[in-house]
Amino acid sequence: MNVLFVYKYLTLGGVESVLRARLRALEGSRVRASAWFLADGPGRIMFKDVKDSIGVGSPRDLLHLTDRIRFDVVCTIDTEEIFPVYAEIPGSPGLVIESHSPYRENRVYLRWLKRLPVGAFWVPSQHQAEQIGRRLKHIAPVRVVPNIIGQAFLAAIRPFPEPLSRPRLGWVGRLDAVKNWALLLDVASRVKQHNPSIELHIIGHGDGHRSERNLYQAAKKRDLLGNLRWFDGLPPSAMPRWLDAIRDSGGVVVSTSRHESFGLSVAEAMARACPVVAPNAGPFPGFIEGGEHGLLYKPGSSKDAAAKVLQLLHDAEARKHLGNQARQRVLAEFSPQAALPHLIRALETAVSSA
Repeated sequence: MNVLFVYKYLTLGGVESVLRARLRALEGSRVRASAWFLADGPGRIMFKDVKDSIGVGSPRDLLHLTDRIRFDVVCTIDTEEIFPVYAEIPGSPGLVIESHSPYRENRVYLRWLKRLPVGAFWVPSQHQAEQIGRRLKHIAPVRVVPNIIGQAFLAAIRPFPEPLSRPRLGWVGRLDAVKNWALLLDVASRVKQHNPSIELHIIGHGDGHRSERNLYQAAKKRDLLGNLRWFDGLPPSAMPRWLDAIRDSGGVVVSTSRHESFGLSVAEAMARACPVVAPNAGPFPGFIEGGEHGLLYKPGSSKDAAAKVLQLLHDAEARKHLGNQARQRVLAEFSPQAALPHLIRALETAVSSA
């Protein structure tokens, strides 16, 4: 079986991480997988060990690829740009549309799909299925296909090699309103009142200098500049060790997202046995049972989120317990061994219904 995954971007984002994990997990299986991106970018470094399985170019360039390779299934991830050329792909492969974006404006295209022979819609969580299912179930089935967490995050836990004297509060996401970095600063400000030594580590980029300036000014207003460490991005290979540093500093990973389709950065933190604090909304209650795999706070409440963070900062046993339980939950649901059979079955169904 030949499958082609198509995505707009080649950045250092969550979808790219999922695609790389899929390509690696499918190696040696009965599925031959490739990925096609419409625009090149810094995310190419993520695929250096599977570089022969990816291509970059326009939808028309993609057609040249399909002249040479017959695909049984084409899975497009929030990439409506290929719809006009789909009918020209030889062999009439099955069409799967994956909805991973938490941004509502990026899902507008889902309204205009009645004329396409969609075999199925795939989503990474039951929450995302509920978000899109009401308008799409009359077109094709909506199926939850669990994300696969990259092997680097699932590797054996090793202590961070350097001594860490200050607890770290970790956060990953775009510097925008959906990821809600402003709430994070409010949480950090409240935490600092009780723990002045806290370090706030943010990994995220925005829309250029405006986002950076807004972050600087907001952090300055809250007297957090001395506590803040901001990274526009880290090499993918460095992310597991960054999470190890958060864990071994006695720290916590926090999510402040208003909308998520899955919450990959939180799941990756859990895979590294980091204690996590996330909003009690969206996909998070689906894989974080409050008090067992992490702590959930009232959405939008910096007071409640900060209280949950402080609870963990002051309780080493709770951090260790939640971290270990979180890792076991991720291994059980999102490791290649657990999630790959779901992906292969979904692909087989797409082929049989094409």
